[in-house]
Parts: sequence; structure tokens; C-alpha cells
Amino acid sequence: MAIGSTKELIEATLKTILNGCNLVYDDKKDDIPKLLKQVQKVLELAPDDVDSSRKGAEIIKKVLSNLGSVAVGIAELRNLYGSGHGKGQKSQGLTSRHARLVVVSGTTLCAFLLDTYEHRNTAN
Repeated sequence: MAIGSTKELIEATLKTILNGCNLVYDDKKDDIPKLLKQVQKVLELAPDDVDSSRKGAEIIKKVLSNLGSVAVGIAELRNLYGSGHGKGQKSQGLTSRHARLVVVSGTTLCAFLLDTYEHRNTAN
């Protein structure tokens, strides 16, 4: 349940930012990877947007890429182990420590995206 809720939090965060930026997305078809790419672009957090001449550019690119991987990985875990898709029995294979990892990393990602969104809006 925690994994599914975290996936929903990430999706809601991405859509909230896109709505706040007046960007269009398909609520039925666009999945987390597609929404995330749009958010990374609008918040200038896409790894490709990092100026290669900046000190630590490669490290920054790696961290930003890994943050994106967290969102995608959580969505994939939810599909495999989450309570969605009408699963009738409890999924085996993950423990409460895995759920904590998902929740902590997902909420950290959401907080970072929302902080960045707020920063960009107050800077203008």
C-alpha cells in the first residue's frame, strides 16, 4: 500500500507542477516517465540542461538522472508489488524496509521538485 501511495504522490506532484506552469498533459495516457520529463524540462532539472562547463557538471547530471530513476523505479515497483491492478492476494518479495525506502526516496523527490518549483516562481 505504501508503494502505491508513494507512486500516487509522485504523480500528483508532477501534475500539480505542470498545472501550475500551465502545461498540457494527457491525464489518461501520460505516465510518470513522460510527466517527469516535462517537469524536469520546465524546472530546468533535465540532466542535458546542465552547463557542461560548470564545476561538478557531470556529478550534477548524474544526481539529476538518478532522481528521475527513483520516480520511474517506484512506478515500476508499484506495478510489480503494489496493491493496484486488482491483485487479490498479498504480494510476496518486499518487506517493510523496502516500503520505507520507497516512501522516503519518493517524498524526498517530491519535496525537491516542489521546492524547485516554488523557488523558480518566487525568483521571477
